[in-house]
Amino acid sequence: MKLFYSRVLILLVDQFMLTLSFVFLYWLSYHSGLSPVSPDKPYLPLKEYVVPCLIINGYWLFIFALFGLYGKWKNTSRFDEIISVYKTITIGAIIFVVLAFSDALSISSAKLIALGYWGLLIA
Repeated sequence: MKLFYSRVLILLVDQFMLTLSFVFLYWLSYHSGLSPVSPDKPYLPLKEYVVPCLIINGYWLFIFALFGLYGKWKNTSRFDEIISVYKTITIGAIIFVVLAFSDALSISSAKLIALGYWGLLIA
């Protein structure tokens, strides 16, 4: 029973951190002044991002489960656990960027924001 509660806690913490990362990315895009404002990028209120946030969080939780991050970690060093998390996030971010931006190969501010999102997930 203790194992069940610890896994539920890990899922809740992951969900919270993913949402926090998404909200920080929203702030970075619209309120920080680091992202250029243009007519092609209209301002959208945060409530418009609730459904995309839930979809992206579901994607990440699926990737984490697929790579076995919610499994048992018997006889595994902390270093191996950290490497597994970094590899999972990096591969998940690459898949996400390829799926989201496959129509254009140029480096744009949106791709740099996606790179920043990856950095936030790693941190």
